[in-house]
Amino acid sequence: AKAKKEAESVKKNQEMLKDYLKSSKQIDILNYIIEAYGGLIAVGEHDKNNLHNAFYTTAEILEYEKVIIENATAVDDFFVIKDANVLEESIEKKKPLISNEQIAAFYECTCVSRSISLVEGVAGAGKSFTMEAVNEAFIRSGFKVMGTALSWNAAGVLKASAKIPDCRAIEGLVMAMEKAHNEGKEFFTSDTLLIVDEAGLVGLKNMAKIIKYTGLSKHKVKIVLTGDTKQLDPVSAGSALSLMKSLIGSKVIKQIRRQFLTSHRNMVYALMELRAGHALNYLNQQNAIHFCKDNESTLNRMVVDFVNFKYNNPNKTSLILARMNKDVQELNQKVRKMYKKMGWIYGQETDDILVSDGTGKTWNARFAIGDVVSLCVNDKTIPVYDIPDGEENLPLERKTLNVTTWNRRPVSESGVFNRNTGTV
Repeated sequence: AKAKKEAESVKKNQEMLKDYLKSSKQIDILNYIIEAYGGLIAVGEHDKNNLHNAFYTTAEILEYEKVIIENATAVDDFFVIKDANVLEESIEKKKPLISNEQIAAFYECTCVSRSISLVEGVAGAGKSFTMEAVNEAFIRSGFKVMGTALSWNAAGVLKASAKIPDCRAIEGLVMAMEKAHNEGKEFFTSDTLLIVDEAGLVGLKNMAKIIKYTGLSKHKVKIVLTGDTKQLDPVSAGSALSLMKSLIGSKVIKQIRRQFLTSHRNMVYALMELRAGHALNYLNQQNAIHFCKDNESTLNRMVVDFVNFKYNNPNKTSLILARMNKDVQELNQKVRKMYKKMGWIYGQETDDILVSDGTGKTWNARFAIGDVVSLCVNDKTIPVYDIPDGEENLPLERKTLNVTTWNRRPVSESGVFNRNTGTV
């Protein structure tokens, strides 16, 4: 009887909502919002008195869409690499690891006359591996190669995985291009291949500006977008990658290379196809999900698993994710306590130092040798020193300035960036 009563209540509420949406009052509210905020433009077929089929956008977003639509299909035979030896040798260097799907994607980027190419692939399908071959072919054809991604951290991953020295965050790239244009200067110094990684996370605004300023350059700029329209949508407005795909299509790499076991690959495919229940079942069968009776037990289990992994895999990176910031801080303290017991953190601690997690929240923390520090800012002015292994006590004047490391690989930039880590 109780369940029946609840069902009737839900149905009644649904009917009330339908009546409200059909009422003139709702139309008045929408009209008020449209007039009050201005700049909203109705798109698609609609009736003034029936807004159910109307779609609205802002003048700004519509302008960004126009820029993409008008420029995405531009063609220029200059972007076709005509030297067959360059193409064959770039592929040959990747054999036997490169797949037929990856080869097809390679030719999409190097042998079509469109100024923009799109390569889609699930996580772990080897998009970066493919871009490494594309990168080499364009360099041998006289192009400079640049890379960009949503964050500095992602740009660092692209730099290391696709071997592209000049990689930067999209916001910084767009601002630099815009500044050069406004000052009447040329941003690109030569014909360039620009690889946009994880393009599915790029909003319409930044995508439109990238296309606009590359199109205005006196040097030829080929854009290659890599990503997956089935993954996360951008935080900012508009799914630029979906729009691009509808205009120029894409080459898709389906075969997963990162996971070796069939059950692991099936889990990734299930997530890609929005079958979360199946994905969780695969993980459960692999004993990759553990259930605990309460929050405290969960946190303790995470710490034990994390420290065990670090002990058995000292050269691999690992990460704990938590739902709430207070849990993050508690986990950090628990891990630090374990590290001290194992001798990974040792020596005299500093006095209290004010720290932040990047959200504006601050607290006091102490540090000792072995502590891992995560940075939450971008600052190119901070000097970074390359310290040879085993020479941590090297005098400052003997350290090499202007060389930083990312996962122990030397890169060209100085300064620090959000999510960089360092060990005391």
